[in-house]
Amino acid sequence: MVSLKHIRNIGDTHLVLSNSVVLPYSQRQRTAILQAFREYLATRAKSHEAISWKLDFSEEFSCFLRCPFPFLVMEIDSDRQPWEAASFLVRWANEPFASLIRMPLHRLIHAPLPVWVFAQDKDVPGTLARIALSGGTAEWYEHPYYYESRQMHICCYQPHFGFCACLIVPTDG
Repeated sequence: MVSLKHIRNIGDTHLVLSNSVVLPYSQRQRTAILQAFREYLATRAKSHEAISWKLDFSEEFSCFLRCPFPFLVMEIDSDRQPWEAASFLVRWANEPFASLIRMPLHRLIHAPLPVWVFAQDKDVPGTLARIALSGGTAEWYEHPYYYESRQMHICCYQPHFGFCACLIVPTDG
C-alpha cells in the first residue's frame, strides 16, 4: 500500500514516490492505479488543500513570469470518463501565452484549455495526456492558424503527476 499523495510518477510498470523509491507493479494493476489517482486528484482539487497547491504553482513557475516565450501548465481533467478524449484545465500560464491565444490571462487560469490551441495534430491531446500520466517529454513543430504565419516549436514535460507543462517558442521557419 502507498499513500497517493506520495506518488510523483506512474510509469508503465512502476511507481516513483516522492522519496525517489521505485515500486514495480503488474500491468493488470495499471488501470486501477490510474483510476485511484484520478479520484485522488479530483478530491484534492475540491478540498481546502487546493488553495495551497495552487499557490505552490505560482512560486514554482515564477521564473516564467518574465519569460518572453509562451508557457503554460495544464492539468488533465480528472472528471472525464475513461472513454472520453483527454481534456485539460489551464492551471498556470504567463502573459505571452495569453497574448498568443488572444485571451485575457485572468479568464484563462482554471478554465478548460481551448480545443483549438493545439489543433493541427490530432495526436497532440493523447501525447499531452501520456506526458501528464506517465511522464516523459515531447517536442514538435506546429503552424497554428492563430499565430499569423510563424511556426512554433512546442516542448512539453511532466512537472507533477497529472500535469503537463509546455513552452512554446516561435521559430523563423
